[in-house]
Amino acid sequence: MDGRRRTSGWSRLPRPAGPGLVGPGLVGPGLVGRGRERRLIDGLLAAGADGGAALLLWGEPGVGKTALLEYAAEQAGDAALWARGIESETVLPFAALSDLLLPFGSEFRELPGVQRAALESCLALSGEPLANPYAACMGALNVLAALGEKKPVVVLVDDLQWVDPSSQRVLLFVARRVAGERVALAFTSREEPGEPGAPHNLPSVEVTGLSRSECGQLLRRSGVVTAPAVEADLVKISGGNPLALLEAARSLTPAQARGEEPMHNPPSLGRHLERAWSARINALPEATRQALTVLGPFLRIISPTR
Repeated sequence: MDGRRRTSGWSRLPRPAGPGLVGPGLVGPGLVGRGRERRLIDGLLAAGADGGAALLLWGEPGVGKTALLEYAAEQAGDAALWARGIESETVLPFAALSDLLLPFGSEFRELPGVQRAALESCLALSGEPLANPYAACMGALNVLAALGEKKPVVVLVDDLQWVDPSSQRVLLFVARRVAGERVALAFTSREEPGEPGAPHNLPSVEVTGLSRSECGQLLRRSGVVTAPAVEADLVKISGGNPLALLEAARSLTPAQARGEEPMHNPPSLGRHLERAWSARINALPEATRQALTVLGPFLRIISPTR
């Protein structure tokens, strides 16, 4: 026994809950909106079962990427395998890969010797240094392919931006080479400040904000009732971001929710989003940050009754 905790396996594992019941944009019996993304995920699962596919879902924090992985897991059933990037573990080489593959150590003995040795070195199952990274990548691919021969495999990787670089390299190597294998991979990642567009050169889709009507549906299904004008302002403030929408709505006083008192300052978006957006603001050029400081008081005057 290697002593590491097992956080993924052959069957679906519960994911951390976000706003709502199980994630931003995912409440009650299913997703709010996201028809395009659901069709893409359905297509990914079908293509994976037939011979390999990969998809990257990317976008800003709180927009509902994890909720879409939850949808994929529901559709995949016990074929789903999870791995998750954890910010504090980005410095631990092969941490995410270990979580994904260690439960299937019995498959390692079927690998060619050089691949098995390299993979066991990565996963701290031997004391040998990693001498052949390519062999480790091929070993990971062949383990997943072997599992796919028994039944289709769906690998779900949340928060790729926080997956340790060593695991990232292996997982992306696998994602680009699953053609012909019954393996599908779905990743989520944040858009990095200063680097617009989809990273990692994978088939990708940007997850954007919900529409006005979908925001209203999410609020009502989450038990949040506001005056129509207040709801309209919350949609503008959040940009349709489900997490921002719910955090902002829940920070209102009853009088503000009814539109009887103005929101003189933008309501709280919650510590998670405020931290994420602070990092983005800090990455802006100095002149841009100074301009935001000057404009801030004018941008913060919001009245739900106008």
